[in-house]
Amino acid sequence: MINKLDIFQSGEFFDTSDYHSNLLHVTNSGQVLVCELCSNKLFQVDNEGRQLLAEVVTQKDGVIFPTSVFYSKHRAALIVGMFDRDDILVFKT
Repeated sequence: MINKLDIFQSGEFFDTSDYHSNLLHVTNSGQVLVCELCSNKLFQVDNEGRQLLAEVVTQKDGVIFPTSVFYSKHRAALIVGMFDRDDILVFKT
C-alpha cells in the first residue's frame, strides 16, 4: 500500500520542502500521478516517489497550476483541475 507521506518524505525525486508537490492520484492499476503546481506539469512516478517515469501533460497541453488529477478507467480519460479556474481539462487516453 502506498502512503502519501512516505512518498514525499523518502522520495529523492521531490523537494520535500515544496508543499505544492503533494497533489497526487493513484490509479486502479497502481500508477502514481503527481501534480506540480508551480511547474504546470503532471508526472507519473514510481510507487516509491523516487523515479520520474513520464511527464504526462504540461503547460503546452493547457495545464496551468494543476491542483487535482484523476484517471477514469471507465471513460479512459485523465481529468485535471487547476487553481482558480472554472474549467477542467479532460485528456483521452
